[in-house]
Amino acid sequence: GFHRVKGEIAVKEKGEIAWKPWDFSYTVGQPTGVVAQPEMRILYWGYPNVLEGTASGFPAEQISLSGSTGCSLSSNGNGKYTAKVERGIRTARIGVSARKDDGTSVSVGSFDFICKPLPPAVLYFGQTQSGGSVPYVSAKNQTGIRIAPDPSVSLTNLTYKITAGTVLVSSIHGIGQIDANGNFD
Repeated sequence: GFHRVKGEIAVKEKGEIAWKPWDFSYTVGQPTGVVAQPEMRILYWGYPNVLEGTASGFPAEQISLSGSTGCSLSSNGNGKYTAKVERGIRTARIGVSARKDDGTSVSVGSFDFICKPLPPAVLYFGQTQSGGSVPYVSAKNQTGIRIAPDPSVSLTNLTYKITAGTVLVSSIHGIGQIDANGNFD
């Protein structure tokens, strides 16, 4: 936190000791640790990628991030940012800077990220992924399909929208037309 130190110091001036007051303020940051996966720095095209910037000795409100061409950043406060990368960008560099007490800014590092499309969605018929096997009774009782990220994808707030389609289930007569909600018509 914020601290202030003050006192007096004896200085010899023209053979005489003169007492001079002094004071200064300083901030002590709380010790923190960061875990990172440098080989896994990935930003997804069109997705609101969440980033958090830190710099040793600086509070979160004095940290700012900047992105290279094709990577726009918006602050969410407290050192947290949302990065959006344009489709087609292959790499992006995120710079971290900190504002000193005198108002000047100092660069404290930059990091390269791989940019790529979102992982493909998985189509589910009930609890079964596309291409899987479903017992006949379960298949007959399904009222629709759903689309979701692969379970191994750890992205949050990732949604897909079904616009239309058809489903053919072998051994069940007919084709199911799919509406915009994923339900069979």
